[in-house]
Amino acid sequence: MPEWAIGLLAVIVAIVSFLWGRVWTLSDKRMKKDQDLINRFRQVLPSDGNTITYLLKKHDFRNKFERELLAPIDTLAYFLEQPDSYFLNKGLENLRRGLIQELSNFQSNYSGI
Repeated sequence: MPEWAIGLLAVIVAIVSFLWGRVWTLSDKRMKKDQDLINRFRQVLPSDGNTITYLLKKHDFRNKFERELLAPIDTLAYFLEQPDSYFLNKGLENLRRGLIQELSNFQSNYSGI
């Protein structure tokens, strides 16, 4: 193989490697941003908190309950609607939008209680 072809091949491999690494770096940053957002959601509404473990899983909403238990849901709904609370992953972003809608429906159902 001629030297110029070897040199060209080396340059192509270097460029492809650089671009591949850049794609992975961008992907890693996107995944980190999405993971950070999920962690913030968990802080607002922990899965082991009273709102989830008692109120949403076990409670019959036809009976009385402490409205303070719903405060994390209100906080989460507000948090999800903020401009910086979006996912870069389209699938996760679609789930977030669906969750906003479901939380809105839930809030409108219990607002009269």
